[in-house]
Parts: sequence; structure tokens; C-alpha cells
Amino acid sequence: MHPQQDFFDILQAVTVDCKDNGECFTVTDRVAVVERMLEKTEYKLISRQPLALLFAKRVPQECEKIVLISSHIDCVYSSCFCDDADGCWRGTFDNSFGNTAVLWYYQGILLAVADGVGGE
Repeated sequence: MHPQQDFFDILQAVTVDCKDNGECFTVTDRVAVVERMLEKTEYKLISRQPLALLFAKRVPQECEKIVLISSHIDCVYSSCFCDDADGCWRGTFDNSFGNTAVLWYYQGILLAVADGVGGE
């Protein structure tokens, strides 16, 4: 599969609703997709908070320097869509595009492409 198609497949999957009330998630469709997509990766859910999920390869040690990648998961639209019309992606990509970029990386697709694996 071409890397651009892999990215679009993830984008389609995560372009679903996710809402919160300022205290906790009230619609968790996108949360469920993210968790499902990371199940078979080396990234594991290490913390679940009312408005945040934290995934890592392992639990960091105290005082260990880490890099944290943050990606908002909420959605401002009342309905979501994602389509590819003649190579032009259209949809409700408020935070789903950023979510896709992180998932694409976490699933190793970006690394495989950078190493020359998985391209055309």
C-alpha cells in the first residue's frame, strides 16, 4: 500500500466524533479508534485521565527526560466526514489530521517510508 493511502485510511478512521464537557469525554468515538489503532504497536496506554490519554513505549523513570507529543482529540463539528475526490481530500479535519499524523508515525509507517520500505 502506498504511504499516502495509508495516511488517508487512518484519516478516514479518526474523522469521527469526540466531545467533552470540560470535565470528561462525553462522546468517545475517536478515543476508541485511537486506542484500537495503537493496540498492535509498541505504544501502550500508561495513563487515562478524564480529558487525556497518555501513550508511551514504556513508563518513564522519575526525572527522565522525555519528548511529549500532544494532539487534541475533540471535535467541534456536529457531524464528521472524510472523502477523497480525485486526489483532493475533503472533510471535517479539525483535530483529526493531527491525530492521523501522530498515529501514522506511531504505527511505524513514517519510519518505514524514511528507510525506503513500503514506498512505491
